[in-house]
Amino acid sequence: MATRWKIKFALSLVVLLQSCSWHNFAPTTGAGIGAGVGSLGGAGGAIAGGLAGGAIGQIIEKSSESENANKVKALEALSKGDAQALIEAGLADQKGWIEKTLDGIFDLMIIAGVGFALWNFIPIFYSRYLHRKQKEKD
Repeated sequence: MATRWKIKFALSLVVLLQSCSWHNFAPTTGAGIGAGVGSLGGAGGAIAGGLAGGAIGQIIEKSSESENANKVKALEALSKGDAQALIEAGLADQKGWIEKTLDGIFDLMIIAGVGFALWNFIPIFYSRYLHRKQKEKD
């Protein structure tokens, strides 16, 4: 019974953390931490701390390296006049949480499929090798 919840927890972590960046949660986390610290000064301090933390979180979110890399690719494509690369750069920004998660799940399924094939075929080939070796020995 105890292992069942561990398995569910691990699988939910795999699904939830497959394509999420901590930059996405920075504004909410910053606002929560800022409001918590500001609450030591009363209601006004909590409001000010929440606003300051949210602002810092927004700055952290906007300074994400992946977003900056996509903007650099788009600018390079624009300067070179490459329409296809410009469209691809724009589509990369349009992927939502669901699409990114599905991409991660598909990657995980490919890795699992390769592992499954290796798990099944390596023993078959090794046993054929041993059988051939034993046949030569006799």
